[in-house]
Amino acid sequence: MQLVRSMKKLFLFLLLAFSISVFSEESDPFPNGIEEPAPSSTPLHPFAISGDFFFVKKAHFRDKDIEDETISYGQIDAAFAYTHACNPYCGFIFGAGYVGSKVDWDENPFFSEKYFNYVSFQVGAFTRAEENWMWTLNANMFIDTEILDLADYALYQAVLWGKYKWFDCLRLDVGFILEVGLSKEKIWPILGFEFAPYPEKWSLTVIYPIDISFEYYLSKMWTAGASIRFIRNRHRVRESEPLPRGIFEYQATGAEFDLTFQPFSWFFVTGFVGSTFLGDLKITNANNHDAQFFKFDGSLYAGVSAVLAY
Repeated sequence: MQLVRSMKKLFLFLLLAFSISVFSEESDPFPNGIEEPAPSSTPLHPFAISGDFFFVKKAHFRDKDIEDETISYGQIDAAFAYTHACNPYCGFIFGAGYVGSKVDWDENPFFSEKYFNYVSFQVGAFTRAEENWMWTLNANMFIDTEILDLADYALYQAVLWGKYKWFDCLRLDVGFILEVGLSKEKIWPILGFEFAPYPEKWSLTVIYPIDISFEYYLSKMWTAGASIRFIRNRHRVRESEPLPRGIFEYQATGAEFDLTFQPFSWFFVTGFVGSTFLGDLKITNANNHDAQFFKFDGSLYAGVSAVLAY
């Protein structure tokens, strides 16, 4: 089951879950993606391909003047990662991916666009040189596929993540995520732990804002779980929209049940179903000022994700 946990982290980091979710798985939206290298000259699975799709059903807005209107959200992701181990203790990470999303609010007075797309590129490094520690550092770039403008339409992220093996069953996680772009800079701390006192039975992961999940291993091939999904998507719209070059940020948090099937050590597929809590759509002008917030109710969502490692 260690591959499942490692590949979930890869998926969370390479893709946007705002996870991103989620990057975790899953899609979480914060990129990284490495598997701890085996004690040899090469990692156990240097290549990984991942894919994810989920759809959030229509939710009613909570503002009285638009409470009859609804918003829905969908996201599809794909990513490729290569981990190159220079020796048993350090190496480099390279990756590329795609994130497509649909924000569907029919009566939206600010922009008529519904489909948004990013391609992403990643480069990073990892080290296990310090006893009981594993550190990763990643730089990521997300490019809007409609408008190739690296200054105004792209997002940039840097992730520093350290894992400390305190006991055989407990790891501590620390670090930060820095995001720059679309007229905004923001930093999140990475804080949490991974607890597996019975590694063949169950595990608990609480790493904010990357991965909060519980997994119970039903058999060698089947795993049941519950997790928190952080959904976040941020884009700039076109110059021709009613709010020219405006910026929106869709955010929601959900709780879900997961069922994972892993017939081989190098492949797994996960189906999940859950419900979001309250969410909001933030819309600002081109300079990220004059923010307006539109809160909406929770709604059901479902999806599937898969990872192939080789």
